[in-house]
Amino acid sequence: MFEFFRTHNRWMQFILMILIVPSFALVGIQGYESFMHREPKLAEVDGQAILRSEFDAAHRNQVEQLQASLGSQFDPAMVDTPAFRHKLLDDLINRHLLALVATKAHFSVSDGMLRDTIAAIPQVQDNGRFSPERYRQVLAAQGLTPAGFEANLRGQLSVGLVLDPVSASASAPASMVDSIAATLTQQRVIALRDFKAADYRAKVQVSQQDIQNWYDANKQQLSVPEQVRAQYLVLDEAAATQGIQVKDSDIESYYKQNIARFSQPERRRISHILIAVPAKATDEQRKAARARAQELAVQAQANPGGFADLAKKFSQDAGSALQGGDLGWNVPPGLDKAVATLSKGQISGVVESPAGFHIIKVTDFQPSVVKPLAAG
Repeated sequence: MFEFFRTHNRWMQFILMILIVPSFALVGIQGYESFMHREPKLAEVDGQAILRSEFDAAHRNQVEQLQASLGSQFDPAMVDTPAFRHKLLDDLINRHLLALVATKAHFSVSDGMLRDTIAAIPQVQDNGRFSPERYRQVLAAQGLTPAGFEANLRGQLSVGLVLDPVSASASAPASMVDSIAATLTQQRVIALRDFKAADYRAKVQVSQQDIQNWYDANKQQLSVPEQVRAQYLVLDEAAATQGIQVKDSDIESYYKQNIARFSQPERRRISHILIAVPAKATDEQRKAARARAQELAVQAQANPGGFADLAKKFSQDAGSALQGGDLGWNVPPGLDKAVATLSKGQISGVVESPAGFHIIKVTDFQPSVVKPLAAG
């Protein structure tokens, strides 16, 4: 088994990448976001801002994943702590940093490599061959578009060009691998004898002085040593770019091949009111939730200006309720078709998704834009 992992290292990393990519499809690396409009910056990586909208999208994605996996046992308080938000921001910074290394080191992925990678995904194949129809169906089931998925996958593959040489250079001596394998497969035969505390408790008398004496004699083993947790990354830009000459024609060719990375499709900023439905809800529970959502939809359509107040009071989305239901520019899976039919200021009827029932309002609209090469 260990020998298989060593000899198929790149394939194993590719499989892991395919499994991980959909979970980041709503987040992405939004370096272009700051070009389009100004939002609060939470961090900055070499001049590229990590905006509040990107953080909110990542946080909302985590909340939805936990809601889907835990169902009725989900507690919104577990994802609304300083420690959770700090770790999420660290993850976004690391992701931007890897993408930056790939960009500055000119690790680009050709269209051919991207096509071959997608065609090799078993889920989009029919009888062992790539199926465009199946490809679109699989993406639609996850709320993704081909353009968005391909742009994200291209970025992931570019980062892989940075990480693959590092992981491929790691090796373990055969003796170590054999030792680990032997340890994992060893067996032990043991015998247990149970000494019940209740049989001895009455025979032992411990006074406060006994406890104090033991504490005074064992202070050293009760002390916690000083600890430091540190992370660092060394990047040698001069070594990575030595001997590389980039012509204007190369830049233009790269721009044309990666036009999707410099484009922003038409998009809508939305707010919503969510009536959540547990994963194992009964038919009666689903009917009651839909009826409640229908009541709120009627109220919202009758008074569009009061939508934010309704969201703060009744929405069961812990991540957006306090902001009046604002979801920013990122549309959650399952809502994109309904959102695409709404104009600015319009309020939808009841829209169903895996999380429950939504009432949606479009608060802003931006047409599709392509960032010109000269602006890069």
